[in-house]
Amino acid sequence: DPVYRSLLASPAVADGYVATATYGNKVRVVRESDGAALWEASVGDAVIASPLIDRGWVYVPCLDRNLYAFRLSDGKLLWKTDLGGIVYSSPAMDGGALFVAAGAPQPRLLRVSTETGQVAWTAGADLLQQSMDSSVVVASGHVIVGEVNGRFHSFAAADGHHQWTTDVGGLAGLASPVALADRVYLPTGGTTARVVAVELGSGALVPNWSADFTSSVVGSAGPGTLLGRSVSLSSLAVSDGLILVNARADDRMDVDMNGLLDLYRLREETVAMDALTGRVVWAAGNGVRDTTDANLIPTHGLVPTPAVYRALKGDNLTVVGSSLAARATVLTVSTGAVRTTFDLPSVTRASPVTANGRLILATDAGALVALGSLDNRAPATPAGLQPAGGIPSDAGGTVVRWRPAMDLDGDAVTYQLRWDTDGEILHSALGEVVTDAGVTSWRLPGLVGGPTVTYALRARDTRGAWSAWSVPQTFSAINTPPVQVGTSVYSSLLAALSAARPGDVIRLGMGRYPLAETMNVPSGVSVQGAGPQATVIEGRGLARAITVSSSSAAQPSALRDLTIKGAATGVATEQGAHALLQNVVIRDNTAFGIDVGASGVVTVISATLFRNDVAARSFGRLDVRNSIVTQNRRGYMATPADAVLSRYNDLFANKEDAYGGVAKGAGDLAVEVSFKGAAADDLRVQDESRTTDRGDPSDDFAREPPPNGNRVNMGAFAGTEQAELSQTSSTVASESFQGPAPVESPVTDPPSVPPPRGRAATPAAAGSSGGCTVDPAAGSRRGWWGAVAVLALVLGRRRRDRDRDES
Repeated sequence: DPVYRSLLASPAVADGYVATATYGNKVRVVRESDGAALWEASVGDAVIASPLIDRGWVYVPCLDRNLYAFRLSDGKLLWKTDLGGIVYSSPAMDGGALFVAAGAPQPRLLRVSTETGQVAWTAGADLLQQSMDSSVVVASGHVIVGEVNGRFHSFAAADGHHQWTTDVGGLAGLASPVALADRVYLPTGGTTARVVAVELGSGALVPNWSADFTSSVVGSAGPGTLLGRSVSLSSLAVSDGLILVNARADDRMDVDMNGLLDLYRLREETVAMDALTGRVVWAAGNGVRDTTDANLIPTHGLVPTPAVYRALKGDNLTVVGSSLAARATVLTVSTGAVRTTFDLPSVTRASPVTANGRLILATDAGALVALGSLDNRAPATPAGLQPAGGIPSDAGGTVVRWRPAMDLDGDAVTYQLRWDTDGEILHSALGEVVTDAGVTSWRLPGLVGGPTVTYALRARDTRGAWSAWSVPQTFSAINTPPVQVGTSVYSSLLAALSAARPGDVIRLGMGRYPLAETMNVPSGVSVQGAGPQATVIEGRGLARAITVSSSSAAQPSALRDLTIKGAATGVATEQGAHALLQNVVIRDNTAFGIDVGASGVVTVISATLFRNDVAARSFGRLDVRNSIVTQNRRGYMATPADAVLSRYNDLFANKEDAYGGVAKGAGDLAVEVSFKGAAADDLRVQDESRTTDRGDPSDDFAREPPPNGNRVNMGAFAGTEQAELSQTSSTVASESFQGPAPVESPVTDPPSVPPPRGRAATPAAAGSSGGCTVDPAAGSRRGWWGAVAVLALVLGRRRRDRDRDES
C-alpha cells in the first residue's frame, strides 16, 4: 500500500506487538507472532525516528514537532506534547522519563513525563547551534546527544544541567552514539568516516584511540574524477568488545572527464572496530550502486544499524540491512565472515530488530518482513487460563492455572505473570512474578475483595525468547466468610484445608466460597456449612469442585449443610475413598453431581441433586436416601448396576432414564415436588408436599419444626430446622409410592410401640383408676375436637409466618 512507503523508521518490538511509523503520517501496530494488523492511527506529519515501546505504551516522535503516546493494545491516543522543534531523534527511556532531542527552529533537549507528556525540563537553548537529529543515549546519569555539525553534549539526566561538550567535527547526522563502560563512542560522517572515543565523565578524548575507516569504506573511487563525496554512518552497536557500524559513501563522479557530473557511485560497508584501541578488525561490503538518477540516492543520510544476537552454538552474530541492495546479511561478529544472506522486497534504511527468535525488518517499499530463527524459536503463547470470564474467586486464596506452553526447541519454559485491577496489565500491574521452570499455577497474594482482577502471562525459554502475552482473563475477587478449624480462623478455605487434620471440622460461614482450584478434603476431615443454602461452594470453570481422595470407613471425610455447584463434577471420590454427604444441595454441574470412583464408598443422606447433567455416577458403592433427584438429564449411572443403592428417595422430572438400570429401592417415589423458589435457587420444599414425611422411618426427625409427622422428610433440608411442615393429619396419600408402604395409625389412637429416634413415647389410651370407666365414644369425640383445635392453631401459625415472610 503506497500509504506505508517508505518505512524509514525502524520498527519497535515488545510485549508481542510490532510498532511501525511511516513517511505517510501513520502509526501502525501488528501482532508479532503472525503480522496481523491490530490498529492504525494518524499523526500530523511524517515519522523518521523509531518509536519506543515501554510498559504497554508506544511513544512516537514526529516531524510535526510533537511527541505522541498511544496505548499499545488498541491505539488510543493518551497524550501528545509539542516539543518546539522538528523531531528526527528517537527518544530514550530512563528512570521513568523520556529524553528526546528537538531540532529547528528551537534545538534543545527535553525530559518528558512518560505518564502525562509534561515537560520536566529543557536544556541547551543557549548552547546548541544546530539541529540535534541523532537519537539520545542515556548512561550513568548522562544524557548524550549530537548536533548535526559534530558537536556532542552531555546533560545531567536529573535536572538537565550541562556537563560537557566535545567537538569532533564532521557530520553527526542521524547517527547515535553508544556508551560502553566508562566511554562514549561518537560516530561522524561528512567527507570522512570516523568513530571517536571520549570519557563518559568528562567528554575528553581517549588518548591513542583512533578509528578512521574512510579508506576502508570508500577505497578507490574507481574510474573517473571524484567531484564530491558524502559519507553517512549508522548508529553504533556493540558486541564481543567490538564497535559495529554500517557506513555508506555517496560519490559524485565525472566519468567521461568533461568536468561535469554524470554518475553517482554509492558504496556501503559494515565495519568492526576494537573498542579498546579503535583498530579496524574487519570490513565487509554491503552493496553498491551506480546511477545517473539523483532520486536513487537514499535520503536523510539514513543507513541501517547492525543488530546483534547469539546463535545456538554461542557465536555472536550481526545482521545488517542495506540501503543499496535488497537483501540482509548475517555475519559472525568476531571475524566478519558471512553466514547467510536473504532477499528482501526492497532496500531498507530502517534498522533490523531481533526479538523472540525473530528478525523483523521494515523496507523502503513499505513491507514489514519477519523471519524466524532456526536456532531458537519462541515458546507458544500460554493458554487455558483459569479462573476466567469474570467468575467470582476467593480474594484470599485465588490460584491461577494455565496449560504448559510448548517450546518447539524442547527448552524449559518459565512464565511471567502479571495481575492488576485497572483492566490491563501491560502499563501497570498490582503484582508480577516470574515462575520457576515447569510451574503452571500461582497463588495471587494481597488481593482485596471487591474489584475485578485482570491477569495474563507469557512464556520464556532458556535462551530468552518470549511468547506473546496470553489473552487477559478476569475474575471477581470476593472476600469469603470466615473459615474456622477449632479455635483457629483462616483467611481462606484452601488455607484451612491445608491445616486440617483427621477428626477436624472445618466450619464455614454464611456466604459464597468461589474456588479457583479443586478443593481436596483431607482424610477424616469434615466440612460443615451454615445451612444447605446458606453456604455455597462454587466450582465454576473447574473439572471438579471437591475431591475426596483418601479416607477410611472408620473415619470418612464429610460434607454437611452446604451447596456445591457450577463445576463439571460437583463431588468426586477417588478409588477407595469414603465420604459422607448430608444435608447438601448439589446442583448445576455440567457432568456429574456426584462421581464415585472404583471401590469408593459414599453415603448420601438428605440431599437435593438438581439440574446436573447426571445426578450421580458410581463405579464403587453409592448409598442414597432421603434425597430428591430432579431436573437432571439423568438420575443415576452405575457400573455395575448395584453400585447405587437408592432408598426413600424421590426421582422425578429428569429428562432421561432416572434410574439408568439401578433398581428402585424401598420407599422410592416418583412424585412432583414444588420448591419455594427454584428460579431464584431456593430449593426448600413447599409445606405439605408429597415427599413430606417420606424419608427413612429410622432416621432422626427431631430438628424438623412441628408438625413434622414424626418422620423425616426428603431433600437437603430434611431433618433440619428449615424442613417443610407436615400435613395436619398423619394420613398421607401413597400414590406413586415405590416399595412397601409404612403402617399408619389415626392421630387419635397412637400405637403403643417404641418411638422413632428423637421423639418421646405417647402412652396408649387406658382405663383410669377409682372405679371409673372411659367412654370410647367420648374419647373419640374429644380426639376429633382436639384434632380440629390443632389444625386451627397450625393454620393460624402458618398464616402468620407467611404474612411475616411476605413483609
